[in-house]
Amino acid sequence: MNNPHTQTIQLDKIKSPSSVPWTVPPSASAKLPTPGLQLPVLATPHLIDAMQTASLSVLTGALKHPHCKVAVPGTISITHSAPVSVGARLTLTTEYKGRDGAGQSQSEGEGNETETETHKLQVTASDPLGVIATATFSHSIVCSVNLASHACLRLRQKDPARAAALEGIRQICNPATCDLCYPVRPDYAWRGLKIPHSPTARGLLHAVHHGPEQLVAAWLQAGTREALAPALDSALFAAVQANRDGVLKVLVAQGGADPVKWTGSTRHPTLLHLAADNGDESVATALLELGLDPNARDDEYYWTPLHHAVHAGHSLGTIRALLDGGADPNASEDESWTSLHFAVERGNIASIRLLVKRGASLSAENLKGDTPIMMAVRLGDKELVKTLLDCGSDPGLGYGRCSAFEWLRGAKVPGLDGAVRSLRP
Repeated sequence: MNNPHTQTIQLDKIKSPSSVPWTVPPSASAKLPTPGLQLPVLATPHLIDAMQTASLSVLTGALKHPHCKVAVPGTISITHSAPVSVGARLTLTTEYKGRDGAGQSQSEGEGNETETETHKLQVTASDPLGVIATATFSHSIVCSVNLASHACLRLRQKDPARAAALEGIRQICNPATCDLCYPVRPDYAWRGLKIPHSPTARGLLHAVHHGPEQLVAAWLQAGTREALAPALDSALFAAVQANRDGVLKVLVAQGGADPVKWTGSTRHPTLLHLAADNGDESVATALLELGLDPNARDDEYYWTPLHHAVHAGHSLGTIRALLDGGADPNASEDESWTSLHFAVERGNIASIRLLVKRGASLSAENLKGDTPIMMAVRLGDKELVKTLLDCGSDPGLGYGRCSAFEWLRGAKVPGLDGAVRSLRP
């Protein structure tokens, strides 16, 4: 399942190669086993620290979600080939080498693995005489809130200091403009509960949106259920928006969240409308199993989730899941369009065939009086017309007009031109 928040780096903003000067400080000198003695020569661990800082800064400047994402060091390999003295001026040059594997599993805490981006960078330290060292770093991009959450929740097992530990997650925010507390913005006119700005709600929402399921469960089991209750409405929205059916089930089973009672916007009054627009089959199936009505209508154009899914042009999986869950293929909206009219408008032949197979009417008329095949002629699409005829559509295009077969051979059809919609674009 695709969660857009996991795409963390804006490659066009990576400055590579990138060079920074560095003067070797006295504190970076090598220490000898003899107490009190040290050489005025740069120690490799201190050089690694400087090179690592340079590499991390290149990634940090290109983060897509800097309000919560941070670059953290992973594996390191270094060749330190020449000694330099304290006070020497070096140049640290970082080159971005691309993704270090695709979708590697990185841990954000014990037993909490999630798919994380890992990036490879090479840093060269040099002075006027040549290369001093070359190092390769693999850095992971992780959520700082999820890291802090896990660190605090590890201490929460019957620990009187748990509340104090949770307060460690708190960061200063402005509720009017905060991107940190709520990792995904609600759609317009959402009538859900006001987004809470608290360390517990923030931790839960980041875990729900882009953290491991185990971390979500840890929050719900942390003895903070009362504090989290106001955030469950937002958590359901975040789970569906991020296409996370597993997390959705955890919220219901362990957190007591109720997706049926969730109240949305005029366009997405139910979570199933939102899932249908997003096109995630697994989330749609999970919501249907949890009891959401597949034929509920939105308050904007009276669209059902099936209308949203077909209009959005998603894969057949989501459409099939809705039909399997009881969606009516002949439900009509404010201009009397059925899901088949939407499929014709979108030119989606696979959806047309599936809907007809599942009972969609080939003779349903919209507000203009167009059947699906008349709409296809209005659109001037011969392939759609042929598909509908192949599905069994009546070739008639209305009183006094030629048939669809004659239209395919070049005959004119008066009155079947212009916009397909009557009331809006």
